[in-house]
Amino acid sequence: TISGAVIAYSKQESGDFSNNKISISTENGNNYILSSAIIEDATAQQSTDNKTRVYTAVYALGEESEIKIENSSSDGWNFIMTNAPKANEHVVRASNGGDVIISGNTFVSANANYNEDGFIDNNVGLALVAGTADGQDESQNEIKVNADDGNNYHTYIFGDVTAGHSGSIQISNKDSEGATFIRGNVLAANGGSVDLNLGTNGIWIGRGDDYGDASADSEHGNNFYNPAFSRDIISRGTVNVTMGANSKWYLTGQSWISSLTTTGAANIYMSNNVASTEAADGIYDKTHALLIGTLSGGNNDATFHMSLNHNDHSVSDMLYIREVADGVG
Repeated sequence: TISGAVIAYSKQESGDFSNNKISISTENGNNYILSSAIIEDATAQQSTDNKTRVYTAVYALGEESEIKIENSSSDGWNFIMTNAPKANEHVVRASNGGDVIISGNTFVSANANYNEDGFIDNNVGLALVAGTADGQDESQNEIKVNADDGNNYHTYIFGDVTAGHSGSIQISNKDSEGATFIRGNVLAANGGSVDLNLGTNGIWIGRGDDYGDASADSEHGNNFYNPAFSRDIISRGTVNVTMGANSKWYLTGQSWISSLTTTGAANIYMSNNVASTEAADGIYDKTHALLIGTLSGGNNDATFHMSLNHNDHSVSDMLYIREVADGVG
């Protein structure tokens, strides 16, 4: 058990990268990382007063810095959490060339992932954050959760998943029996990318956004809703979603994703008048729009559950698909 933050830090100007790699592993039992630490360097490029205190549990900062957390036991878990008031949280963060690699059954939770009524909203703590705040450093920052393993691990994430400038996040379960549960939004902007694989029986409760209409020349400018980003949104990101057999996505807001790939009997619930035991009762009472850049998968691999109203489109779910890959019918 680690009561505090795990930080790998390197200063690029020194050229010394010998002490910036941390490995935490176990073959039996659990890994616990519980942090109330405030990392001031995480907010050095942020300009607004309400973003000056960031609570962090795992942080890889600087070129070639790396943190590996591994639990090879089929019954063991990696528990990574912050114990913070309702404030800014970056539970797991990679920045300025840092990488975080997590493997094994994993539970990551931001403390402020519910609103005052006990339900999720669009202003929650950030569970996974990859990217460089100043938008200048081109060093790649990666967070991988079970992205390179063939085991049937399970992943639970409570809080938003956010990739910004030079940031990449991969959440996957290579084995068909692995499952991912996410309660939070999946967001990518300014060239960042998120690849989310729910696996078999996975569940996602939240909204996705690749900010596809964002550009420096856009009339929208930087007026996008962006509480999760430390700088203006000036360009799009990439959000790729893969849903395995019996996986489910419950939209909690308007969503724009770059691609959706389904591999067997996936269900997308766009409206909250759809009964659900997995989703919190009574909080999804609005209609939603979903825009998919490219839809891929076999016949009958995806079912979209929608509430339609031909008399009043303002209370009707909307589905937009720009491209359909070969084999989808």
